[in-house]
Amino acid sequence: MKKLFAVLLSLALALSITSVFAGCSNEDALRVINFRPEDEAFYTYLNDEFEKKYGVEVIYESVSTDAYPNLQQSRLQGNAIDVFGTQVSNIASESLVSYMAPLDDLKASDGGSLWDQIEEEAVSTVTIDGSRYIAPLGDVTIPVYYNKAVFSKLDPAPAQRFANGQYPTTWSEMSALLRDLQAMKNRKEIDDVIAFGGMESWPISMIVNAFEVPCVSAVDPYFYRELALSHEGYDFGHDLYRDNFEKMREFVSYIDDRSMGQSYAFAPSTFATTQTALMVDGSWSLPAVLTANPDMEIGFFPMPANDSAEYNIYVPKKAGSGFSIAKSSQKKDLAAKYIEMHYDPAIYQKYIDDCCIRPVLKGVEQTNATAKAMYVFPTKPEAESMWIPGLPGSTPLRSIAVGFQNGTVSVEDAIKTMNDQMNGNAAAWQKRSSLQPWLDRYFDGVERDEYAPE
Repeated sequence: MKKLFAVLLSLALALSITSVFAGCSNEDALRVINFRPEDEAFYTYLNDEFEKKYGVEVIYESVSTDAYPNLQQSRLQGNAIDVFGTQVSNIASESLVSYMAPLDDLKASDGGSLWDQIEEEAVSTVTIDGSRYIAPLGDVTIPVYYNKAVFSKLDPAPAQRFANGQYPTTWSEMSALLRDLQAMKNRKEIDDVIAFGGMESWPISMIVNAFEVPCVSAVDPYFYRELALSHEGYDFGHDLYRDNFEKMREFVSYIDDRSMGQSYAFAPSTFATTQTALMVDGSWSLPAVLTANPDMEIGFFPMPANDSAEYNIYVPKKAGSGFSIAKSSQKKDLAAKYIEMHYDPAIYQKYIDDCCIRPVLKGVEQTNATAKAMYVFPTKPEAESMWIPGLPGSTPLRSIAVGFQNGTVSVEDAIKTMNDQMNGNAAAWQKRSSLQPWLDRYFDGVERDEYAPE
């Protein structure tokens, strides 16, 4: 009897697996992959609307940001996808762009060109040689989140300790706040100082970007241009970067060692459901915070890493995510309609409100009150977009920031590492062909001949 049961169970499992794969291989279905499963509620709505309008099944798969590159690569190489989500920054990846079909003919809901209705800056970020390859959905920023309930426990209170009566606006205020929060943690008055998930390699880059803006880009907007023009290359011994490293090293020392082994996916919910004071995270994490604790009183502020408040008004900004059509897709017309549906006025409004994204569609404004409060600050491009293309800017910085946190890397170590990594990469340094679009985008009036190597 046991043997018969085992055989029946095996048959049942086989039939189940076969039915799953049969559904996935529906030749008439539109195949879509994406990351950010946090946005699943919106995509359930969108896919239902698409299926009702066009009578075509959408097979939609979404995995975590960390797992997505492997899924994306396997589906693209296997010609098994029609539409795929991607970070807009991936426009710099020649290998990924080689899988993308041009999107120049996308239509808006009024029948005109969709590209005429998207902000020019957003269009420029997805354009190569006059063609667009990613449909950008919005911009995101990296503020400091703060728990107002924890701040209400501060002594002195925010009204007395901060110049603006709400949150720190200078590094001296921030440094004193961190010390006091750590003392509160030691007394078990709060759970933690900073919510963070460092198990994956990339989340530390949000802290790197948050510090770079007030310490470097806000002080000298042409810092990276001057380094690019120099035949001697980058020098991270510059006073601005030394100050940046010193402040960042102090900040990350307050991240609990246990948080470094926690998955990034848990950081927003940890911040939302515990007495944790701060979180440096992208605006894209706001929905996860509000889902975990809809009643949480959240505030936001730019990282006040400079000693002068005038440079601490900015938050890093980058282009968010978007969609591309696989060049191998046999359903390009239908895939285009799927992307176009995102920009239907009612659907796009729902997207930016539900997912807390800054809109790039002209004439559309964020109506989510909490998200609006997050997007009030002026912005600067995130540091990772300011490196000369092809140089390993963010990779060594992530390792440096982790070393700052665990005490194994000094500021002098960081300067030497960055100089060696950036200036020792001769192949990338000599590849100047990609520099002109970079200079055109971020700086004015610099021609290639002015920095051509001797």
